[in-house]
Amino acid sequence: MKKIPLIGVVLLMLFFVACTNNAANGDGGATDGSEKSESVSAQKSDTTTSYATSPLKADVTSSETTTSPQNNTMPSESTAPPKVDASPKNIYERIDNKTDKEQLIKTAYSLASLEKRFARNGDPFAGYALSIKEIDENFPIECIRQVSKRFFYIVYRVQEGGYLYVHLINPYEDEWVGQNNGLEHSNSYYVNGESDMAKVRVGDSFAAVAAHDSSIAGNRLNYIYEYQADGSLSFYSVHIESKKMFRIRYRDSASIEAVRQSQVQSIEKASKLVIAPEGFKAQQYEYSYELLDVDK
Repeated sequence: MKKIPLIGVVLLMLFFVACTNNAANGDGGATDGSEKSESVSAQKSDTTTSYATSPLKADVTSSETTTSPQNNTMPSESTAPPKVDASPKNIYERIDNKTDKEQLIKTAYSLASLEKRFARNGDPFAGYALSIKEIDENFPIECIRQVSKRFFYIVYRVQEGGYLYVHLINPYEDEWVGQNNGLEHSNSYYVNGESDMAKVRVGDSFAAVAAHDSSIAGNRLNYIYEYQADGSLSFYSVHIESKKMFRIRYRDSASIEAVRQSQVQSIEKASKLVIAPEGFKAQQYEYSYELLDVDK
């Protein structure tokens, strides 16, 4: 075997080391490039996701659309403005007997949601009368009027059309000026379209009555129940036209369902728009349907 000169061995070793270092540097560069590529890709992915799902973008668009002068869409209860101070004093300060309700009311509610809270006169098991504060907490008051020292009312816009008038009573002798939570719900009246009660006759079916006043169809709002001498319940429908009140009693009046299958027994007309229901005289309770001229 021939011996390799020492200088040759040294050169061979240096060549081997140089090749090894080049290979290592090449792998390291690839690794760094891969990490940078993955980082950039991740950043792009995050940016794309934030634009696709970011609620901020949608909120800005919605806000711009809502505040645009050309957009007159009425907000629904799901997009109602944040609730304000519901203290009795704050509510009293909202009383406005002059401004048109169209300018005051910004929110519309479904008839079903309003009926659930304000159809007490059509449902003797509906619970206690809501106080003014409880009303404002559930359905923020945007339009409230004062008729007299004793009577007030709130106006709500209904999504299905028309307005609900929620009448309130001050059961105390002192005038209510927001000093307490004593003002409470007494009765309600739903108006959606015109009525012509002069055409209703004794013996007509409930369907015929509803044809002349569609506001009573499909809800329990425009009814009153009274306790009879024997303790039983009797329901009748209430209809307001201009400055007249029509109270229609039915042959079968044990329930609203019975009324809707019955016929007209009697028609009572009155110019006074206040009812003192039978069975509540001991409490000196009254239901007022009076409205200011601005709402007629």
